[in-house]
Amino acid sequence: MKKNILQPKVKTDLISRVGEISPQATRKFGRMSVSQMLAHQNEALQVTYGEIRPAPRGNFFLKQFLRIFILNTDMPSPPEKAVTFTEIDQVLKKISPDFETEKKKLLKYIQNFPSQTLQERNPLLGKMSEKNWGRLMFTHIDHHLKQFNA
Repeated sequence: MKKNILQPKVKTDLISRVGEISPQATRKFGRMSVSQMLAHQNEALQVTYGEIRPAPRGNFFLKQFLRIFILNTDMPSPPEKAVTFTEIDQVLKKISPDFETEKKKLLKYIQNFPSQTLQERNPLLGKMSEKNWGRLMFTHIDHHLKQFNA
C-alpha cells in the first residue's frame, strides 16, 4: 500500500518530521524559505477543503499522467520541475510568514486530517476520493520536508 496521510504511522512520522524543522533549516532546492514552505503546505491543505480554490489547469493527458504518477507510484517529484498554483505560491506573494505560527498550523492540519469535508475535485488531478487526497497530501508534504532535509 502506498503511503498516505490517513495511515496512523505515516501521520505520526510526518508530525515528527515537521517537529524537527527549525527556522534555520536550509533548502536543498527551490526558492521558498522554510517559513514560506510551511505556509505553502498549510494553503495546500486548505485547497483540500475548498477554502482556497485554484483555477483548474492542465489538459486531459497531463492530468492523467500526473494522476498516475502521484497517486500510484513512489517515484519522487523532480525537485526543480514542479510548478505550484499561483494562489498558493509563497514566492509570488513576497511575504515572510511567521515560522512558529505556520509550523503549529501545519502540525494541527496533519494531526486532524481530514478535519472537514474534502473537495470532490482537485484542480489538476480531477475527481478525488478521501484516499486520493490522503495520498496527494502525503506526497506533497514529504516532497517539501525533503526540500529542507527533514
